[in-house]
Amino acid sequence: MTGQQDAAKWEQIADDHAAKVSATIKYYLKEIEGCAKCDRRLSVVVMLLGILTPVLVAQVAVWDGIVGLVLKVGSIVTATALAVTEGLRKIYAYDKRWAASYTALLALRRARADYKIKRLGLPPGSEDWKKNFITYQNLYHDTIAKETQDFFTHLGKAEKGTEAGKL
Repeated sequence: MTGQQDAAKWEQIADDHAAKVSATIKYYLKEIEGCAKCDRRLSVVVMLLGILTPVLVAQVAVWDGIVGLVLKVGSIVTATALAVTEGLRKIYAYDKRWAASYTALLALRRARADYKIKRLGLPPGSEDWKKNFITYQNLYHDTIAKETQDFFTHLGKAEKGTEAGKL
């Protein structure tokens, strides 16, 4: 294989990896946006139900008849909705997922920028070029592994909390 063919091969490998990193960055951007929206919405619902439920409960003692019955049912419905909404917030941990995805996104962007700067002037396939590329590739895999580990660590904590609640 000639030097040009070898360089072209390494450039193709680098281009393929760059496409994978770009796709991963797009994934994290989408994940960050989705988690942020869900976390905000659930937080607002919890806040509103947290305010409304005690107001309804307090009014039950004041009203009799049909209004009292409606207030009783309303207080049960809002208390139940509050518990379910807060449970969803804890189970899906959108705030923690947002933070882990954001951290991973920043690490990938930083690794990509460092890689691009360090490869300037290096001939593709040279020893320094390969070392730089391998470092970049390892940073990519380490970042993905850490984000995945954080996700499953939190998931395990959520399951242990659920199991403890059953005891």
